[in-house]
Amino acid sequence: MDKEFIQARYADTVEEELTSNLNDRCRVIASMIGASGELLDIGCWDGSVARKYTEQFLKNGTSSIDGVDLVRHPRALDFYRSVFEADISRTALPIPADQYDYVVLSEVIEHVFDTDFVLSEIHRVLKPSGILIITTPNLASIINRLFLLFGLQPLYTEVSSKKSTYGNPFRRDGKPAGHIRDITFRALVDLVGANGFSVERKVSVPGVAKQPFALIERVAGMLLPGLGGNSILQCRKK
Repeated sequence: MDKEFIQARYADTVEEELTSNLNDRCRVIASMIGASGELLDIGCWDGSVARKYTEQFLKNGTSSIDGVDLVRHPRALDFYRSVFEADISRTALPIPADQYDYVVLSEVIEHVFDTDFVLSEIHRVLKPSGILIITTPNLASIINRLFLLFGLQPLYTEVSSKKSTYGNPFRRDGKPAGHIRDITFRALVDLVGANGFSVERKVSVPGVAKQPFALIERVAGMLLPGLGGNSILQCRKK
């Protein structure tokens, strides 16, 4: 992960999230979190996303949420109990073992070089039988399969750090997100299983906002999660 790239790319996180699948994603994440407990949000940035899925969770006075990010955003300190600054792809989390009931890793693992290391650290800081909630774009979504059929670059994959539309005119014209891992739904299930987690729930939501692509992904994902645009897993620490 490149610190300068992350700072420049996500300076306008809130504005860009409005055009994504944020509401669908946060609704599912919220349904996977219990009524109370200790939660760690990895890739927290300014806390704008976590505010949406922890609204009910934080109404319980015994609940708390901490954040971790490559860069400690000034606004994050207004929301999280504590914010840890760490490059999760290279260094251990500055957190003792067995601390959290929940860890949320949402739209982060696709940015990480050493995915196994990150998952091993999450496993370490979770309490026994703690819950990991992980989300990431699905390389094998039905839309990406159609794009590949016609020789177009799949969504969420990137060949440049300057422009995101090379090879596919249907993609949103904007700055690349910095994705370096392209993960199918099945590969994500295998990855978390190999790192000490059992998958308890599998969900997909659309990864795009534009119609008719969003509708196609929603219907396909309801029939088979592996066809949806965005993969969401609820996993329990073994």
